[in-house]
Amino acid sequence: MSKMVSIGLHFGGVLLPIVECADGFQRVPMKPICEEVGVDWANQHKKVQAPYFVRRMGICIEEILYAGQTREMVAIRIDRVESYLNTLNPDLIRAAGNIDSADWLEAKHAEWDNVLHAWESGRRLEVQSKMTAALRRAGVIARIDAIKNPALRRIALLEIGIDPDLIEPTGPENQGDLFKAA
Repeated sequence: MSKMVSIGLHFGGVLLPIVECADGFQRVPMKPICEEVGVDWANQHKKVQAPYFVRRMGICIEEILYAGQTREMVAIRIDRVESYLNTLNPDLIRAAGNIDSADWLEAKHAEWDNVLHAWESGRRLEVQSKMTAALRRAGVIARIDAIKNPALRRIALLEIGIDPDLIEPTGPENQGDLFKAA
């Protein structure tokens, strides 16, 4: 069972009621979204009943007060509305005569694609940066390992944050092996 809250989400020309559901997610009714975008609700209703779609979009049936009446409505998690809209084909909407909705949706798709690409690219750069830093640190350690003077080697290790006392003392068989386990 859900409880109504007194806030709504403006979507196009409609104010959608937001329902706080028992699972902790907020949801909005789907039919007004479909009507505002200009897609056929009957076809969309069939589409959103697929098990994967239900799980991915958080689709459920909720008692919702809308247009002065409380009735059971198909509802979608509010944080998945964009994902749902991303499944709609602007060409089909345009072919049905809804030019403005199709243009708006196509622009949103491009915006979301660009944002996703920028985020993914940033993540790749972050991973590459961490790998570069690790390789740089390994190179520094290797150069320190080549220092013959123990006092200078100790200073260099301390400078990069390695406690030389934790490194196993080196003997003739493993002279200068900083990577040997302690």
